[in-house]
Amino acid sequence: MRIAVSLGSEVIGVVRTPATVVQDACEVEAAGFTSGWMVHMSRGVDALSVLAVAATRTTRLELGVGVVPTYPRHPHALAQQAATVQALSGGRLTLGVGVSHRPVIEGLLGLPYAHPADHLRDYLSVLVPLLRQGSVTHHGRYYAVDGGFTAPGTSPVSADLQKLSDALSSGDINSAKTAFAQLQQDFKAARGGHHHHHAEPPASPATTASGSSSSGTDSDGDNDGSTGKSVNLQA
Repeated sequence: MRIAVSLGSEVIGVVRTPATVVQDACEVEAAGFTSGWMVHMSRGVDALSVLAVAATRTTRLELGVGVVPTYPRHPHALAQQAATVQALSGGRLTLGVGVSHRPVIEGLLGLPYAHPADHLRDYLSVLVPLLRQGSVTHHGRYYAVDGGFTAPGTSPVSADLQKLSDALSSGDINSAKTAFAQLQQDFKAARGGHHHHHAEPPASPATTASGSSSSGTDSDGDNDGSTGKSVNLQA
C-alpha cells in the first residue's frame, strides 16, 4: 500500500509558513510515508518553490503539487520551474496542471477565461515537449514558442499526453478513457524500467491525467464549475 500525506496550510486550515511545510515534509519522510502533496493556491504560497526546498531536505519522498493553473503561467516558464525542481529532487516531482475556473482566472487575475479545453491542448503542446526534451517548436492559437532551456540533472516525462488533450478538447469521453488507460500503462512501464541513484528508488518520470465535467477540485480548492479538466505530469 502506498500512502500519501497532504502538506501545507490549505488542507488543514491552519497557517503554516513555507519553512514549516518543508519541515513537515522531512517528518513525513521519516515516518515512512510514500509521498507528500501540496495544493497550489492562487491566493497562497507558491507550491513549487516550497517543494524545491523540500526536495533538498529529503531523499526518497515523492513530491507532488495539484494543480498549478495554466492561464497565469506561460508553459515555458512552468516547464523551466518544474524541470529545476525535478533536478533538485532526483526525479521525485509530480506536477499537476489545470485550467482552474472562471472566478479565479477572470475575477482575481483579470485574464480572459475563453475556450479552456483548447487552451489546455495548446498549453500541453508546449509544456510536454519542454519537459521531455527541453525544447519545442510550436505555433498554436494561444502560444508560439521556438526554443527551450537547459536544466542539468532533470528527467523527461515519458508518456504522451497529446491524445488525452485532444480527447478532452473534443469532448470524446471514450477516447479520453482510452488515452488515460494508455498513460497508466506508460506509467507502470516507466516505473519498472528507470533507475535513480537514491538508496530507495523513487517513482520514475511518468505521466498521469484525469478529466471530469464538474466534480473535480481545482487549483484553488473549489469545485470547478467550468470544465474540471486537469492533468498531472510527473516531470
